Amino acid sequence: MPRGGLEPPQAYCPHEPEESEFERRSNNLQSLSRLAEMLCNTLELTKDPADMAIDMEKALEQSLKNHGIINNDKE
Repeated sequence: MPRGGLEPPQAYCPHEPEESEFERRSNNLQSLSRLAEMLCNTLELTKDPADMAIDMEKALEQSLKNHGIINNDKE
């Protein structure tokens, strides 16, 4: 496992079945949750790490849509 306890993000391949999309999103949310928890602990933030991870996932998904990496109409 890399330094800091975070695993590298899973590569997205649009040709894989829907189950892979679910697994990818689940893995990303787990990684974001660990990152948010580390940030909250390090910076002594009072924000709930789970809420922060969800906000981070939404921002990441919007960025992927804005850059054309995923389709805007796919939820």
